[in-house]
Parts: sequence; C-alpha cells; structure tokens
Amino acid sequence: MAFNYPNNPSPGQQYNPAPGLIFQWNGHAWVGLNAGGVVEEAPVDSLPYGRQDGLWVRVTEEAPMDTRAYVRKDGDWEISDTVMLDAPADGTPYARRDAAWDHIEIVDIPNLDTVLDTKIEDAPPGTAAYGRQAGDWAEVVAEAPTDGLSYVRENAAWTELQFPPFPEAPSDSSFYGRKNAAWVIPAVADISGLSAQLGTYLLRTGGVMTGNLTISFGGAGLTLNKTAITQSAVMAFTSVNSTRWAVGVNPDTGASNGGADFFFDRYSDAGAPLGRLLTMKRSTGVVDFAIAPTVAGAALLPDAPSNGNTYVRFNATWAIINWATLTGKPTTFPPAGHLHPTSDVTGLDAALTARPVDAPNDGSLYARANAAWRHPVTTDITDLPGILNNLVEEAPSDGQIYGRRDNLWTPAVAMDVFTELLDRIAMLETRIAVMEGR
Repeated sequence: MAFNYPNNPSPGQQYNPAPGLIFQWNGHAWVGLNAGGVVEEAPVDSLPYGRQDGLWVRVTEEAPMDTRAYVRKDGDWEISDTVMLDAPADGTPYARRDAAWDHIEIVDIPNLDTVLDTKIEDAPPGTAAYGRQAGDWAEVVAEAPTDGLSYVRENAAWTELQFPPFPEAPSDSSFYGRKNAAWVIPAVADISGLSAQLGTYLLRTGGVMTGNLTISFGGAGLTLNKTAITQSAVMAFTSVNSTRWAVGVNPDTGASNGGADFFFDRYSDAGAPLGRLLTMKRSTGVVDFAIAPTVAGAALLPDAPSNGNTYVRFNATWAIINWATLTGKPTTFPPAGHLHPTSDVTGLDAALTARPVDAPNDGSLYARANAAWRHPVTTDITDLPGILNNLVEEAPSDGQIYGRRDNLWTPAVAMDVFTELLDRIAMLETRIAVMEGR
C-alpha cells in the first residue's frame, strides 16, 4: 500500500492518510507517530534490528571489504549479478518466492505475534539509525542515499550498484550458483570443507558405524530389501568380528510362495557354523526345531499315539479313555436336568452380597464415595479450584479490541500493527524499485 504524501513538506508537518494513521515530516522522511512514546519490540528471531525513520530495519554486518559490489540475499552478502522481470503491476505488493513473484501474506512476516506483544521505548529522535544492543539503543550504519539509484555496501561505504543483465536461474526446485558466467548446480568440490564434513557421515552405499543407531519416528521400521529372489537377507550378531548368531531369510523359489523361509543359525567361538536351529516355512507356516525345545527347563510332551484311539494324560502318560473306568459319570444318559444352590459355587454368596446397588435413577449425576452414592462437587475434581482461581474475567464488551497487560485488560493499539505492515510494504516497494533501477 502506498500513500500520496504532500510534496515539499516542512519539518513538523503532519499527514493523516487514513483514520488512526498520523505521519510527521522530520526534515528527511515521513515518520509514523506512536502513542505513549513507545514502539513495538524488534522481531524476536535471533537477528539484529535497528530503528530508522520510525521503522524496524535489519542491521547487517559489513559487506566484504574488497573491490567487488555485494547485495544481501537470504541473510548473506553475495556478489551482485541478478536481474529479473518486474512484479505484476496490479496495485498489490509482491515478493520473490521460489524464483517467482508471490503475494505478501501476514504469515510471511516472521514472529509477528511476538513482535506485536512486546513494547520498548523508542529510539532517540533524529535522522540517525539505531539498533538494540544489550538492552540499549546504539547507532548503526546510515541508510543508503535515496536518489533512485541502487546501492551496496563496499569498503564500509555505500557504492552505486552496477550489474550486467543475465537470466534467472532455472526454476526446477534445485539450488543453483553462478560459475563462469553461467548457472550451475554446486558440486561437493565447489563448497569449501564439505568433503571433510561428509567424512563424518555414513554413506548410503554402505559403511561401518562406530556408535549406536536409534530410529525415532512414529511407526518406525527397519527393512532389509533383497534386490533379487536368488539372494538371502541376513542380520548377524557378532563378537569381536566373529559371528555368533545369524537371523534371516533364504532365497525365494519364485513360485507357490516357496523359499524366503525364516531361519536362526548358531556359530562357534571361532565363527564356524554349528547348524540351523530353527526354520519357519513361508509357504506352510510350519515351525521346525532342529533340537527339541524345552519350557521352563522341561521338555515338551510327546504327541499321543496315532492309532485311532482317543487318549488323555493320566499319571504323566497317555491313556486310552475307557467308559467303564471313567469316574463321576451320570448313572443315566442323558442325565436328568437339575439345579444347584448358590452355596455350591465357592464365594458366590459373598460376591453377590458385596455388590453395590446402582445409583438412583432420577436424572442426576452421581459419584461413588465412601461406599455410597452422592452428587459430585468441585473438590472431587483434582486441581479444579486452582484452575478456576487462575481464570481471568472477560474483557469489556464495548466494541474495542483488548489485550492483557500487567494482569489487566487494556485497549490494543491497532495503529502499531498497521504501521508495522505499512512500513514493511514500503520497504518492499523500495527494494522493487532498486531492482528496477528506478
């Protein structure tokens, strides 16, 4: 958004472009007037900021002190070599994003909520630029000349920017750099110290890790992928580079779910195979133990004889079921129907007596306390009184916007927010004009 400021203003002259907005000419620039002598805090994003002409501006380190011209890009000084097409001329502010012009949105302003919530005293009056350092205002580098030309910092001074025209880098989501007057994708050798840094990481093609590996991810998983059905997939457990156990799957047969059977192999102290301990057939699901397993130190039971008879376990052996020797059978078959008293079931009478009755069915909410039903109270809910005591009263309902400050509701100063947005838009328009060479 731009305003039609008065031409040839005199110092102290004020300009009111919209309700709630007042600007004053200080002899060099139009400055937004803030109520109460205070301004919003600088953006809290670990970057240095300074006050200039009533605005927050980024305070940057000095450009390299050599004979080349530099511009700021992504928070760093780069040798200037960029020319691009103008943004659409439709009255809307634009910014560069992914090598294209895009609309400016509130979310594009870092930490705006934090900035609006924090207030500090304004910088000293005058035309000098000030920044915050150790809780105080400190004078910083003055603004470049405002004569329609483009300037960069060179040898601690503002120098007119001279750049040859060349096309934008390819817009294909890759990162490009300028080399030999052309756009190139940087190689490892182009980045100083990168080869040495990569030496501390495990390559995707394989290597040996010297520390623990932890996978921290929702639904974490580890996959051993065979690239051919004729291969095995094995995970070994070693001791001083000598194999002790191996777990894996053998090659596939390629038909009828054959092969790729799961196995456990064991090895000697010298790492020599001691045989396959267990195999799980993928095609049938059958688990085959090479050695009979035990449970709690005891061997598993052998199966009953397979001779057409029905067997039961009796005195630790398999015995044929015989009707004549079966005890407890009814005298007649089928047995006559009959009932049992509750006393025949051990503990049933005591359990029925101890069972509580249901809460009253009268539409009210009941809770159990001290073996009785009663209406719940606030003290039954842990920490509820403390939570209620920490709540605040509603803001006044008089049409104004209120915020909390020092435990009180105070009207929010909308001008602070709007002025900040206008200042940032004005800065962006200036930068666009610089890129156009206006």
